[in-house]
Amino acid sequence: FPSHDTVCFSIAIDEIGIGLSFLVSTALGMALGFLLPLIGQHPDRFIEPVGIFTVLGAIIILVSLIVSYQAGRMRDLDQGKKKGARPDIFRRGIILALVSGMCIGGANFSFSLTSSIRDLAVSHGLSIVASAIIMWPIFLSFAFIPYIIYMLYQMQKNKSWRLYGEKGSLKYQFYALLMAVVS
Repeated sequence: FPSHDTVCFSIAIDEIGIGLSFLVSTALGMALGFLLPLIGQHPDRFIEPVGIFTVLGAIIILVSLIVSYQAGRMRDLDQGKKKGARPDIFRRGIILALVSGMCIGGANFSFSLTSSIRDLAVSHGLSIVASAIIMWPIFLSFAFIPYIIYMLYQMQKNKSWRLYGEKGSLKYQFYALLMAVVS
């Protein structure tokens, strides 16, 4: 799931911009992320207050996605008149952002299925907080492989390897490493 998310998200940014890509991907991921576990694991709670508010939250998010789609489409049509943009690129970018969001929701659902592993970790002395993140290293390691392949492909295609050797780039490489360590 996460590898598809990152690659689709990266391509969607090129197609429709980071603002709309981020909004569509994260909003759909969030809606599915709390709706799928409710439907798949706790259907009995669907008519309880937690289920009702979960569905209402998902509906609000989906309505906001429709409004954002329309706003982005109008922006793209307006810019297209000025720059000759193609509507099929916008559509493809939206589809890729939606796929990214579905993958995010699926990832959240898969995390909700790991409760037995978290319980086992706690029974062996791991704190509840630490047990909540026990799946991240494995999950993200698999996400890294296709993502790095895609990024290397993009660097080769755009011939951007040379940018790492430009004056002042070492400072940015340090900041990127610092963000990775702090995160």
